[in-house]
Order: sequence, then C-alpha cells, then structure tokens
Amino acid sequence: MAKLQKPLNKPELWITQTYHGEKTKLPDTQCAVDISANVGNEVISVVDGVIEKVDVAGEYVSIIPDGGNFRILNVHINLIPVKMGQRVRVGQVIGHIAPNKGGSHLHFGLKWKNPAKPAPCPMDYFDRSIVFRTKYADIKKEWFIGENINWALFKDLSYNNINMSYKVGDKIVFRGVQNIRKGSGIKYEITGTTKVGDVYTIEGGPRTADGYTWWDLKGADWIADVGKMEIYTPPVQPPVVPPETTECKKEVIRLQNEIDSLKASTTLLDSKLRESQEERKRLEGLLEAEKIEFKELGERYKDLEEKRKRLEGEKNEAVRLLNEYKNGRFVWIVDFLEKLFPKK
Repeated sequence: MAKLQKPLNKPELWITQTYHGEKTKLPDTQCAVDISANVGNEVISVVDGVIEKVDVAGEYVSIIPDGGNFRILNVHINLIPVKMGQRVRVGQVIGHIAPNKGGSHLHFGLKWKNPAKPAPCPMDYFDRSIVFRTKYADIKKEWFIGENINWALFKDLSYNNINMSYKVGDKIVFRGVQNIRKGSGIKYEITGTTKVGDVYTIEGGPRTADGYTWWDLKGADWIADVGKMEIYTPPVQPPVVPPETTECKKEVIRLQNEIDSLKASTTLLDSKLRESQEERKRLEGLLEAEKIEFKELGERYKDLEEKRKRLEGEKNEAVRLLNEYKNGRFVWIVDFLEKLFPKK
C-alpha cells in the first residue's frame, strides 16, 4: 500500500490543530492538519510525484502523487527550491517553514482534483509507523490513547488505489491508449482509440458489462474504465516572468523614482512657501496697525506731558506762595488789616 510519509524530518510530529479546511457551497474542499515546526525547518515530500504548483506569495507547494487522485498541499513554507512540473521523490526538500503570525507550523492538507465530495483527510493515508504527539488536552482527548495516537479512529487507505467515480458532465483525460466501442461491452465493434492527453466529456452511463464500468463519451462512443482515465484538471498557467531589467533601465527607474520624490518635495515646499508668504502679509498688516497705534499713543503722550508741565508749574507757584506765607512776608498785611478793622 502506498502511504504518506513524514512531511518533516523529525522523529515525532506534534499536532497543533486537527481537521480544518476550506468551506464552499460544496462540502469541505480541503482537509488539513497543522503540525508544529520551527521557522527554517525543512519540509519534505511525502510521496513520489509531480509538483503541481508553486505559489511563493501564498507560501505553498502542491504535489500530485503518482497514481493518486488528490493533490497534497504544503502551506506556510518559503525558500522553495522546486518548480512547477518537476518530479520529486519521498524525502526530497520542497521548502522551509516560514514565519507565521499564528505560530510557525506546517499546514498539511489534501484536496480532490475534482472537489465533488468531502476532501480526503490526511490521517487516513499516513504511514502508521509515524509517531504523532500533541500538547493540547482537547486534541489528546479526541485522537489519542495516552501518549499514542488512536489509529482505530482513522481509515487505513492507500493513495494510489482510490476508487473515484465519475458522473455525467465530468471532463476526463486519458493517460493511456485504449479502445472506444460502439456500445457498452466488449462484443461491440471498435470505433476508435484514445491517445494520451485526449479530453472528453461524459454524456452517458454508467453501465456495467463484462466486468467493467462503461461511460458514453460526447463526440465519440463508449469506453470502459480500465484505470487509464481521470478527472481533467486544466493546466496551471506558469506565472509571467518579466524580462530581466538591464542596468541602464534600472538606472532610469532609479532616477525616475528620484524625480518623483523631488516633485513631491517641491510640491510640499511650494505649499509651505505660500503659507509663509501669507503669514508674512498677516504680520506686516499687524505691524502697520501697531505703527498707527504707536503714533496715536505718542501724540497722546505729548498732550499729557504738556499738561503735566503746566500742573507742575502751578504746583510750584502754590508751594512758593505757601512758603512765603510761612516765612512772615505777609505779616504787614495782617497789621494793616487790623488797623483798618480794629477789634471791638
């Protein structure tokens, strides 16, 4: 039986989350478990197969196992040394654990090529010699007996002998050459043969005859399911790689970036200059008003100073007269008055 091997080169695999996947209108299209790992740990292929997709931005690599009808997803990985379409072997490095906000780990999942039923679950296909552990009480309670995982909870399946049924409307692709017949049975005449890579749509069936399941192909006749066909998955278009930038173009881009930066700085400085000019005008207006007020205050001060001098003179004259009175200079006036107006 072909079983999934360890995705991390460690003696024990620590589970941090049990089955979780992608919810759509269909059942779960992906079923995955999270396995604890340190940033930088090597992630290795669990099967012999072909790299289906490498997504650097999404930090994942998907693999189609030899003979399998599902894809294997390795998520939260970077520093990926493999390319789309490359063949890999069990144990070959396909990436390294990337930093993750939720804690560094490998999100390991399975996904049908044709997601028409609930996704296959990884634990049903892992080699049972792999040692799984967990530090979470709820996971231990659900999946473990003591320190050992309870394998009785999971199916013991091989990934290369999965019986995946078809239905009317499915597109299929042939991986081998076989006969196409007029009807659903070996007694019917041969009307053609398939070629590797031929894609057809099923428009009738299934029928059972002569030990085979037969399907009617649109634009052809009947074909027996002898393991040479599978659900057609459109090829993944390789990412468009921009042409290598020359040194001259790099310099042009750098200078253009500097020009854009200077334009932005100039715009900012122009704005500040306008603000400064407006502030200057406002201050000049205030200064002019202050000058007028200062002139008015000067004139008022001059008037007050003249009044002060006049009052000061009057005060000095009064003081002089008072002193003269005190010094007896006016005694004769008193004597004269007494003579004119003698006391009775």
